[in-house]
Amino acid sequence: MADTPPYRRPRWRLFTGLRAQLLVVSLGLVSIPFMSFLFIQEVGIFLRKGEENAALALAQAVATVLNERPELFSRQTTPPPQHADRRQPARAFTVKRNIRLDGKPDDWGALSDMAKTFGAPYLIEKRGEYSPKSHAFRHVLAIDDRYLYALFLVTDDTVTYRESNALRLNKSDHLRIAFLGADGRFHVHWIAASRPGWVNAYKMPTNNSPIPSRPELTINGTWHETNVGYNLEIRIPRQLVSNDLKVSFSIADVDDRENPVIRSLIGTQGEKVEDLGAVVVRSVAVERILKGLQSGRRERIWVVDTEKRVLAITGSLQQTPGSDKDDATDPIATALPAPHTNPVYDLLRTLYRKILTQPARHFHDDLAGASRLEGEEIKGALKGKGSVRWRLTEDEKGMVLTAAHPVFRGDGTLGAVVVERPGDVSLAFQNRAMENLFNTTLVAFLSVVLGLFFYATLLSVRIRRLRDQTAHAVDLEGRIHGDIDTSRTHDELGDLSRAFATLIDQLKHHTRYLETLGSRLSHELRTPLAVVKSSLEIMEMEEIPDAAKVYADRARGGVRRLDRILNALSEASRLERSLDSMEWESFDMRAVISGCLEGYRAIHPDWQFDLTLPKAPLELSGAPDLIAQMMDKLISNAVDFAPKGSTIRVDLSQERRHLHLRVGNDGPLLPQEMPQRLFDSMVSLRKQRGEQPHLGMGLFIVRLVTERHGGRVQASNREDGSGVEFRVTLPMDRQRS
Repeated sequence: MADTPPYRRPRWRLFTGLRAQLLVVSLGLVSIPFMSFLFIQEVGIFLRKGEENAALALAQAVATVLNERPELFSRQTTPPPQHADRRQPARAFTVKRNIRLDGKPDDWGALSDMAKTFGAPYLIEKRGEYSPKSHAFRHVLAIDDRYLYALFLVTDDTVTYRESNALRLNKSDHLRIAFLGADGRFHVHWIAASRPGWVNAYKMPTNNSPIPSRPELTINGTWHETNVGYNLEIRIPRQLVSNDLKVSFSIADVDDRENPVIRSLIGTQGEKVEDLGAVVVRSVAVERILKGLQSGRRERIWVVDTEKRVLAITGSLQQTPGSDKDDATDPIATALPAPHTNPVYDLLRTLYRKILTQPARHFHDDLAGASRLEGEEIKGALKGKGSVRWRLTEDEKGMVLTAAHPVFRGDGTLGAVVVERPGDVSLAFQNRAMENLFNTTLVAFLSVVLGLFFYATLLSVRIRRLRDQTAHAVDLEGRIHGDIDTSRTHDELGDLSRAFATLIDQLKHHTRYLETLGSRLSHELRTPLAVVKSSLEIMEMEEIPDAAKVYADRARGGVRRLDRILNALSEASRLERSLDSMEWESFDMRAVISGCLEGYRAIHPDWQFDLTLPKAPLELSGAPDLIAQMMDKLISNAVDFAPKGSTIRVDLSQERRHLHLRVGNDGPLLPQEMPQRLFDSMVSLRKQRGEQPHLGMGLFIVRLVTERHGGRVQASNREDGSGVEFRVTLPMDRQRS
């Protein structure tokens, strides 16, 4: 019996199987988180709208307290000069304690971070090429009840000091101070140091002469040299300056004492009286009101006058890293539920941070220290209408919500209240909701996918079992030699397995009937054939007319032909019955094939035989007589189809532990559907020639002998299309079973 061919699963089936199909179907669940994502986006829009309304409501509440109170805005000054687009009015920060004049910014605290940079846009005059690395400075102002303090952090590649006996102050680096005095007159003072340390100002004439009029000991400070230049820290008594604090500062850079030329002069404002900028001082009363109305969260409240100048400010947009107080008041830390703490959630949270836009806890506050505010919302508020605006910070790390509401006085406005809030609160709520959605969806999705995968695995196992049983029930020759286990389940697969089992059982009985049909016909026809044959013999003993003898001869020929047909039909049956009784021995396959070929050359002189044998003997365990009978049928088949004079090639070889016998002949090719059916019983391609019947039993006998020895036989057309080749493969270590 031939081995059942192994079933090879196509590679493409991996992507079209039940599990893959159910997996694709389960991907439809992705639409659920997608719709939820759109919903959360809509919720985020409503949250931002709520933030806008809350900020505008706070601005309106603060403005309501300030309405009809013009005394709180009494520190309004004259409008800024025409070039206010680049020279905004300076802003003085109120301090409660005296600043130590040591030339170091340490005691300025956070105010030093609010220092404004002055460079190329603030050049008053220059000679040659200007570079910020050679001359620039940062500047900040502070004020208390007695003094106006000024800090200058100067970048200067060459610090030039004044000679102690020099009369002119323009031959060295120096600071120029111009202000409108309390007497209403324009005053100019210069500070030029001869060495680092304590410095005093000099009163300068107003005719631009570099020779001082006299020392001004009330304006003093400290000159401190640094790695990049120098720091200058000074104080000016408030009694010297007008109430509106119109002050301008300029720093001159001189690089060569031998050639005392001012390379560049940079100023906060112009040096003329009409160019002086007003210093805006925060209103203490307004700031007290703002602190009382502040909500306690990260927000900043400004109060500006009609010229958009800052009169008061409270709060901050930044959160100090590591500050417990800030963490306690941070809405993101307090309003949101505490996240889960386990490795899986930590890993997912790290992934979410990569995907979702995260709120910026710390960003560059570009308006910190501003003395003037700009924006469409402020313009609208000063016109009497509250509005909001979202703006992106300079470093593009954070969004800031700005809400402005007017402060009314009668039919006009006194100014505006501006509330700023970082836009990370609604984003944090949205992100947390998104994370919870993703986590829940991921768990649900994985559960459904695993469930579908498990269910598909059960289905595929049942289908593969049914497939394997069906594939192994029929061998390559189409014979049925296996059964299909019927399933006890009552679903469609169970019905299919029971239908297949019934079909296989019916085919098995039909196949057995066909295989025994020859022997049955032979047995059943023997008796009537014997009667006909004996009757003809009796007729021959009688005198019959000559005309009747012709018919008697024909009858005798038909009887002989029927007898040969019955012998051919019974030959295969006798061989099947005798296979078990044949004597099993070890023999040399090479000697058997060689002996058979010598006989074929004598029997078939019209054909040539080309034999290829290995040099060493090939020991095979089996029945040499059956091998010889198999060889007879193969050669007989080749002779019937090969043209006379052609060569029949026989090749015997060994590959590992198998023998390979090939018999090839020229002649017609096999039909495409015949190679697997040639070895069935009563299948033949021969055309009837003469009286010799051809019932297709020869190759059937070849198959029986081959399978009895544990081998297999195949037939195919030659690759060059010249004929047909039969291949018999036999195992050398096959034992009789």
